[in-house]
Formats: sequence, C-alpha cells, structure tokens
Amino acid sequence: MPKQDMNRMTTGEVAQRAKKAGVQNVEGMNKQQMIQAMGGKQPAGRANGYKPAPQGTKPSDWKNVPGNQS
Repeated sequence: MPKQDMNRMTTGEVAQRAKKAGVQNVEGMNKQQMIQAMGGKQPAGRANGYKPAPQGTKPSDWKNVPGNQS
C-alpha cells in the first residue's frame, strides 16, 4: 500500500498492518515511525519535515530577478 494511503488511515489501522508485517515494538512508535518501519520512505529533501526553500528566495538569487540588478 502506498505511503500516501497509509497517511490517511488511523494510527490504529496502521498499527495493525505493522504488526501483521512483523514490526516489533509497535506500541512505542508513532504513525510515521510505523510507516517507515514497514518500508515507507520519505520523499527526498523532506526528512523531519524539512522542505527546501523555493527557487529565487535566497539573496544570492535576487540578482537574477529583473529590476534588481544594481
């Protein structure tokens, strides 16, 4: 089952699936930890909620915006 679908499930449902998949110590895990233990992976660049800044938001990129050349 894709990770996206598991995120829509309740924690109890994910815990049942994790137990069936053979994950140990399910009671001590949160939902995301159970999904990862079953083989779910976080998208690149989003570990621990990190999201890269959009392109053009760094001061070094401002020189490339029309009207900002000085």
